[in-house]
Amino acid sequence: MEHIMKASPIFLRGEKNNNNVQAGFSKSIVINKEQATNMQIHVTACSFYRLYVNGTIVAHGPARAGYKYLRVDTVDISKYVNAGENIIAFEVTSHGDPFGSYSNEIVCKPGLLAAAIVANGELIEQTDSSWRGIRLYHRVQRAERISHCRQNAEIYYLDDKYYKWRTDPTECCHIVECFPWEYSLIPRGMAMPTLEYDDHKYLTDYGSAYIDRTKNVELPWFEAAHSLHYSQLEERPGKEFLQTVEKEIAPDDTFYIENDGTVKALIHEEGYLNFDFIDNRMGFIGIEFECDQAGTVDIVHLESYGYMDDKSHLSLQPNPVTRLHVMKGKTSFVTMEPALFRYIK
Repeated sequence: MEHIMKASPIFLRGEKNNNNVQAGFSKSIVINKEQATNMQIHVTACSFYRLYVNGTIVAHGPARAGYKYLRVDTVDISKYVNAGENIIAFEVTSHGDPFGSYSNEIVCKPGLLAAAIVANGELIEQTDSSWRGIRLYHRVQRAERISHCRQNAEIYYLDDKYYKWRTDPTECCHIVECFPWEYSLIPRGMAMPTLEYDDHKYLTDYGSAYIDRTKNVELPWFEAAHSLHYSQLEERPGKEFLQTVEKEIAPDDTFYIENDGTVKALIHEEGYLNFDFIDNRMGFIGIEFECDQAGTVDIVHLESYGYMDDKSHLSLQPNPVTRLHVMKGKTSFVTMEPALFRYIK
């Protein structure tokens, strides 16, 4: 722990006590050939971090610890760096304490990031006041809760700036503030997410759809305790999923599958695709697609799938939807929240 104890916990100035803040922090480092062969990053965060090295996702953490403790991850980045300039970037979700100090996944404490970069056993960079950040307003700050014991679901308004800072530190202009250590640090003590790519799936069905907002949806029992939060929501993707009515392909809509498995759809209003990943999966959901105009994509992860649009076995406990508002063109996205699923719609 000696290296990370020399780092300063940092966060965006004025933001550490705010709820559901998405932030980015990046730094350019220059290393020689010898250093590039043996490099590690020791890192912790509150609530969660994602590490990018030269634009590649390398790690996600930390594991949960008890009150007043933080677990430290040690990540070998040797195969992701080269002699010369390298960009180290962290995306941090700070959930804060939006739901009255009750959660099964976080300790409901202020946001922070602390990291130490080590080459051949020597500390070469650490978080301090020289670092800069960016507030990622792309993620909607107030959203439906994932479940009674998890935090805000993910809703994004994506554009190029959401990605650019990961490889261009000049995009990070927000001054950070440093804090004294208030936590006891302990090793991770468990396996890291492998982040292995798994695309073993098949398309089960597809068609047109529409949202029937007059359809009654039974709301989660825990909403009553957070009525002010829910009254201020501008979007309800989870509720709208349960109000979605699937139907046969509309006369003006077209779906076809190319030889490489790419699905192409010409959809005038709403449509859906449902994929079966054969077995239950636990992980982060990634998606790549291209649109010829701006639109909205809801990623719905399910453990079971009702036949012929039967949603009678589903509820908003938990909420299975991640919503992306996207621009015209290509989009590549990976969720920050992990999910258990077999089907993705």
